[in-house]
Amino acid sequence: MDNLSSIFTSNKNTPKKLLDFASKCNSEDALKKKLRGDPKFLFSIIKNMEISRENKPLFIRLFSIIKRPDLTRAERKAVNIINQKFIKEKFYAKPFVEDGDNSDQTILNLKKLHGWDIEELEERLQPGEIEPPHSAYGFIGKNESLLTLLVKDNKTVHQHGFSHKEIADELSQFLEVCGSIFDCNNKHVKYKGTSYRIDVFCSRGCQDNPFDPGYYPGDPNGEGLPTSSYDMKISKLNESGQAVVTVTNVTSMLPSLIRKFGFYEGDTRYRVSPEDLINLFNLNPRKM
Repeated sequence: MDNLSSIFTSNKNTPKKLLDFASKCNSEDALKKKLRGDPKFLFSIIKNMEISRENKPLFIRLFSIIKRPDLTRAERKAVNIINQKFIKEKFYAKPFVEDGDNSDQTILNLKKLHGWDIEELEERLQPGEIEPPHSAYGFIGKNESLLTLLVKDNKTVHQHGFSHKEIADELSQFLEVCGSIFDCNNKHVKYKGTSYRIDVFCSRGCQDNPFDPGYYPGDPNGEGLPTSSYDMKISKLNESGQAVVTVTNVTSMLPSLIRKFGFYEGDTRYRVSPEDLINLFNLNPRKM
């Protein structure tokens, strides 16, 4: 196992305070002893570090220091504050649950999603080939990190007091009210007391669902995740019939992507952000 000093120096995100602290110690044991003897300093370092894959080795080593069995009673008491919810969220994240609420750390810990390696999924989601299951425009940007994107939208949704399921269910209910896409172009609908105008743009083919490529809904060999063959523009209207909020490129697979994975697409023309949908449907957060 790499020694603590080498982990400090090799990690570009190591806080300068910690590097300066380590430089004053002439041995590994002296460094560990000094860190254990100053738990408030150690806590301040951990608290302000970014949660990321790159920082994981550093977190683990720092955590091992404050959990050493040879701590004195006074030292154990001093580090109790470190072993609260903050630390548990970083190191004891629960498994990812599709259709459920997941913590940011659970998402960052993902190696696979829906059975696919994250690297393979990212390659498939990026713009490029026209042939299925790829998309010429892509589901995320060329150099965009899927996990970073999922965490960003997860934070946004939770900060607004919602779950992904609540937002997806609202969109699904709205699409049901709209009815058949063949009778939906330039259509005015009333939804929960608000007026909307719908415009539909049908494509020549069908876009595979990137999480269930090669299958169509109802295919016994697939999982039936929705595909998409149209884009919808939804405009919320005021009393004068003028559009006050407009969301474009809503696809039939979007509710499923949001509900199962918290995925609103990334740096692409097809992204529909959580804020877009919250504003579009006048959503009120659940009571916390």
